[in-house]
Amino acid sequence: MQPGPRSAEWGGLSRHLLSRVDELQEVLSKERQNYITLQQLTYRLQEANIQAKDEIRCLRSEKQALEDQMNRQTVAYEKSLLAKTEEAEEMRRQVSPAQSILVCVYVCVCVCVCVCGPNNEPCSRRC
Repeated sequence: MQPGPRSAEWGGLSRHLLSRVDELQEVLSKERQNYITLQQLTYRLQEANIQAKDEIRCLRSEKQALEDQMNRQTVAYEKSLLAKTEEAEEMRRQVSPAQSILVCVYVCVCVCVCVCGPNNEPCSRRC
């Protein structure tokens, strides 16, 4: 039997379909590779996201610890300052009027010496 016109037509169609199947298999192979790559990237991104959240949590904890330490130091400083102020106020109350006058005279003389200086010289550092 000799091939007729129909068999040549079927042969051409068969070659075309086989060629098309090869193309589609290449596309499918590339798409599978893209999908695998996308899954790998997604996994890496999720891991990086988890690490970033852990780092943020750690930094917030450190920040809170530093703020707490600063608050404790501020309170301690304020208490110390208040105690020193109260101590100075108590010392001021305990000074007798005579001592106050003596202090005033000493300050006045010292200022006078510093301002005028002996023989009207410029202010000396003796005070």
